[in-house]
Amino acid sequence: MNHIKVLKESYILVLKHRYLWFLGLLLGAGSGVNLYNFGNNNSEIFKQDNPSQNIASLVSANVKDAGQVLSEKISANMSNMEWAIATVSILLIIIALIYLNITAKGAATWAISELHGGAKFNFSDAWNAGHKYFWRRLSYGIVVGASILVSLAVLATPVILLAIFELIVPAIIVGTVFGLAFCALVIYLSLFLPYSERTLFLDNKKTFKAVFAGYKLFNKNWVNLLLMYLILFAIGIVVAIGLVIALLLCGLLAFGIGAAFYFINHIAGYAIGGLIGLALFLACLILNGALQSFNWAVITLSYKEVR
Repeated sequence: MNHIKVLKESYILVLKHRYLWFLGLLLGAGSGVNLYNFGNNNSEIFKQDNPSQNIASLVSANVKDAGQVLSEKISANMSNMEWAIATVSILLIIIALIYLNITAKGAATWAISELHGGAKFNFSDAWNAGHKYFWRRLSYGIVVGASILVSLAVLATPVILLAIFELIVPAIIVGTVFGLAFCALVIYLSLFLPYSERTLFLDNKKTFKAVFAGYKLFNKNWVNLLLMYLILFAIGIVVAIGLVIALLLCGLLAFGIGAAFYFINHIAGYAIGGLIGLALFLACLILNGALQSFNWAVITLSYKEVR
């Protein structure tokens, strides 16, 4: 596998076709299964006779009281109809975001593959292609998510039973071992599921066949594909450092310009500062879309390369 070739072709595709940046924004933070962050277990929980009391003490009283007061005020000022409208509105927004995210994944995968093959089309064609696979990709996500939840439940059950019978030390040991096993499982899934997803879109396979095809593909080419993941990780670190430095410099410059206008005219100072802040925000959005589409292109062309 020629890693430099894949990176170069991905860069050229994303640079030449700007609508991929918009698709990149809709793709979200990840191009595969997101790695879940698990905090360290607080050993203080198990130092008292009643673990539940100690767990409860970890919740800040101030935050809880503030939340209770806010909830009472909201409840007092909202009727049942308003609550229903708010709930339905939130659900509709969530459904819309899910649709946009899933369709964008199919559209980006199809577009990158076709553009790499020399085809010419517009954004509407790519979006229609993504829409075609919406339900299949949704079922794929449900199956993968359910599998992870079932695995977590199976691993957590012995720990919960040991804790119920107050076998604290065995619960901690078993929980630590099973927790590490679950983290390893999620990491492994995150490595090959992106290729299962490409199989779903590009080879028109159904959910379970796509999962196993991605599994076989990754295991057969894991050295090359893992190296590409490491390259993307290094690129992400470099870009993140550069972005932080650029934002600090631009922030200082924006503050200086805003302060200068503020001394001349307060309203002008606020306006200039707001416009510069908005420009920085939009620049970050565009950059994020470009980076997401680049990462998606690299994985897609890597898939085509190893096949």
